[in-house]
Parts: sequence; C-alpha cells; structure tokens
Amino acid sequence: MKCQNCKSELSEGSRFCDECGSPVPGPAAQTAEQEQATAPDDYFPCPGCQTMLPDESLFCPVCGEMVSVYEPPEGFVFDQNAQRYYRSEFDEYGTQWVVWFDANSGEYEEESYPAGPEPAPQPQNSIPAGFTLDPGSGLYYSAAPGNDPATGASGQWVTWYYPDTGEYLQQFYPG
Repeated sequence: MKCQNCKSELSEGSRFCDECGSPVPGPAAQTAEQEQATAPDDYFPCPGCQTMLPDESLFCPVCGEMVSVYEPPEGFVFDQNAQRYYRSEFDEYGTQWVVWFDANSGEYEEESYPAGPEPAPQPQNSIPAGFTLDPGSGLYYSAAPGNDPATGASGQWVTWYYPDTGEYLQQFYPG
C-alpha cells in the first residue's frame, strides 16, 4: 500500500507514513512491546510510543511523531512544509533571516528574504483575505510573482500564515 500524500511504500499495519507523517486509514500495527521483542538490532524506539523503527525512519508509522537524529536547537520551530526546523529574525533593514536546521543531518542553512509590505496582524484562528488553505500542512498561503533580490531569479513569493499563532513567513520559490 502507498501513502496517499507522498506515494511512499507503507509498512503493513502503519497508522502514519514513516516518510511524511500523514495519517493512514486502516487498522493499527502490532503493539510496541511486540515490535521491540522482534526488532532487528539496527532499530530504535520511537520517543513518542516506543515502537521500534528502522534507522532511516523520519516519522513513526504508529503515532506519527517526527523521529530525528539531532535535537532541534532551542527557539527553533518545525515547518511541516519544509520538514525542517527554523528560526526567523529581522535585521535593522527589515530583511528576514531564516536559519534552517535539518534534524536528520544536523546541518544548518541560512536564507534571507527582502523586506516587503508587512501583512496586517490577524487575530488567532482568523483567516486573512486572499489566503488559501494548503490541505497538506493545514496552513494558509498567498502567492505573488517576483524576483529573488540575491540571485535575480524569477519565481513566486509565498506568504505562509500560521493560524495557531497568527504569524507569517515569506518564502521565495524559483521557477
């Protein structure tokens, strides 16, 4: 059986995809105790439910928790779309600097986004006008054509709206 979201092959009895974390319809897998007793040596327990997982797992197929090799640094937030942690700050010129952290590799990456018109603050759980729901992430987004000032590449500026916190994140997608 394949995941409806990312099309990865699913383990028999999985309740969540171990590649993208999406829920899988159907019956639950065997209990964590049963799996631990029969798991190969290169498996490790999920921190959420103790199900034994292969080393390459990104998500637990039983509870859906993201499984990572490296702990995210304090102050970093998980981005469901990018499947990475990030921290965002603005400099004195209004440029947004985003530091990404990949919990599976332990690597950091930094990106900058030029200052743009600041979206009006929204009350929590209120959807801003012109934003569309992304069903895969549960976030709202608005896209507009533009250029990356660092490279001159044309593409789209996407503003993500987090309804739980009322925060926005702008990202540039070339193409």
